[in-house]
Amino acid sequence: MTFSTQGKGIFLVYKANSSGMGTVQINVNGKQSTISGNKQYTWGGPDADLAYIQDTTGTLNVSISMQNASSDFTIWGIGVIQ
Repeated sequence: MTFSTQGKGIFLVYKANSSGMGTVQINVNGKQSTISGNKQYTWGGPDADLAYIQDTTGTLNVSISMQNASSDFTIWGIGVIQ
């Protein structure tokens, strides 16, 4: 998934579980981060993580992809930090 928006940062709200979840790779303006759906002490509920932040508002060119296409990762929301 790719998109562009205006803001200072991007965060994801996603399904977290203690096992069985995959990892997504987030690339924003050429800077890469990863978010794993495997979190200790979680039982399939929502969690959120910051994927990217910068000091000033500007164009954010965002690309989100699975690290392993055969794994599961459920995105419940994508937030833009203004």
